[in-house]
Amino acid sequence: MKRYGLPLLSLFMVALLAAGCARPKGPEEHAQWFFEKGEAMIIKSLKKQDATEDQLKQAQSVIDRHESQVTRDLAALFDKHRAMFSDLIGGEGESTLVADGRAFHSEHVKALKSIGAMHDDLSRTIGTELWAAASKYRRQEMEKKFR
Repeated sequence: MKRYGLPLLSLFMVALLAAGCARPKGPEEHAQWFFEKGEAMIIKSLKKQDATEDQLKQAQSVIDRHESQVTRDLAALFDKHRAMFSDLIGGEGESTLVADGRAFHSEHVKALKSIGAMHDDLSRTIGTELWAAASKYRRQEMEKKFR
């Protein structure tokens, strides 16, 4: 086993490094990645509900219109999250961690508001029935992943 230990450890380290390279680096890149994954999920769910080409174009237009605000708010959220965990791991005290938590919560609410506004706009634009059906589909798909 000793003979294989170092090569296996080296292989493991290379795999971890490669996995790290695939992850978004900073909060802006992470926010863009997160937004793009959400956008793909929304479009897929609309297609599964037999949305027309016109409805898909309208949905894409709404998503495009909200992208900069949502990604900006997500980037701020991810930055606060990183800072909070850095302080947590760094052994900061109660007052610093509570302040971090408050700042994180504030950014979280802003991100949820901008995402919610986009969802409301999508519902108004493509129709509440189609949006509700697509949302139900996405919720069911997500629940399958958490079982």
